Amino acid sequence: MFLNVGEISFINFIPLKLCAERFPFARKTFSLAPSKLNNMCRDGALDISAVSFFAYKDIEKSYARLPNFCIATDGEVKSIELFSNFEFGDLKGKKVFATSFSENSIAALSAVSKFKFGFDVFENRSNSVEEADAALMIGDLAMTYSSKFAFKFDVGELWRETFNVPLICSCIAIKREIYDEIKGEIFEYYENSLLEFEKNIGRYCELAAVALGKPNFSADDARLYYSGLKYRMDEFAFKKTRDIFDGKFA
Repeated sequence: MFLNVGEISFINFIPLKLCAERFPFARKTFSLAPSKLNNMCRDGALDISAVSFFAYKDIEKSYARLPNFCIATDGEVKSIELFSNFEFGDLKGKKVFATSFSENSIAALSAVSKFKFGFDVFENRSNSVEEADAALMIGDLAMTYSSKFAFKFDVGELWRETFNVPLICSCIAIKREIYDEIKGEIFEYYENSLLEFEKNIGRYCELAAVALGKPNFSADDARLYYSGLKYRMDEFAFKKTRDIFDGKFA
């Protein structure tokens, strides 16, 4: 069997792709930003892919979600950041830019602003970061962005403070027509990758620090970053994030 496989191109995905030589099927890999992987799955172009959890609802009829595996945060995440010239609660009507790389982070920040302040922070969305009063950045860009804004808000922290549950950022989707046939081997592949990361975390933090390319970002900084990420979550966490995205805040 030959598979088209999508992987997130940010360093947060490194722990889920460490056993490439043991991938159980022949494959072609597409390493892209989450939004591009989302759209490829909407077009049915990928057999297996990491996708934004928010976007999974759009492909659910054609793709099954592999249980447990994800990229999630239960507090400060460092790679989903809102840079702003105003306090978060004062952004109503202000021009807010959002990177096109992710749908999940936009949905998460929108849910937080609606619940806490009664408005959608993206109601006056800007297409230009230069003209914006605030800017949402994700992934490696958020960690390397040279900000001229006055404030910085970590969206993982905002989510946790607001809803008191973890935020599921990405999940693994597999085409339903092949899911039952390959799910066991794919589950084992991701589990082995995480075990490899946990066993040799020092080595992979060094590689991540180099891959990020940020001056003075060390392996210790990478280790701190990964300590804020979760790669396995129970079904309750997936359900709570989905409910909040659907406007069920209770």
